[in-house]
Amino acid sequence: MPTLQVKHYSVSCVQFRSVGAQNGYVTIALDDPRISAIIYFFRDLWSPADIGEFHDGRIVACHATDADFDRYYELLKTEKPLYFSWEVVDSSTQLRWFALGSSVEPVGEGPRDLSP
Repeated sequence: MPTLQVKHYSVSCVQFRSVGAQNGYVTIALDDPRISAIIYFFRDLWSPADIGEFHDGRIVACHATDADFDRYYELLKTEKPLYFSWEVVDSSTQLRWFALGSSVEPVGEGPRDLSP
């Protein structure tokens, strides 16, 4: 299970005519410059099991619903440091899971960031 720190990100919104087409995506630059993560947001996933792939050992391409976009975007805007983790299904390129989350922070921190 690799876990890398998020260095920066970019957000794009895309609209296609076809049903279920890509609505937008977030590109995440990680601590290791050889690996990038992209979270694609769709109106409908083709299959709940299809959450993404690890391409060529360099790109973690994740799939989520557009209903999840605000949650990921809020984490990217407000948390620091932030980490991205993923796990690949044995002997394949398919993702078992992916996660975006913060590090240990003080309880009751409130709107001001008091993390070290």
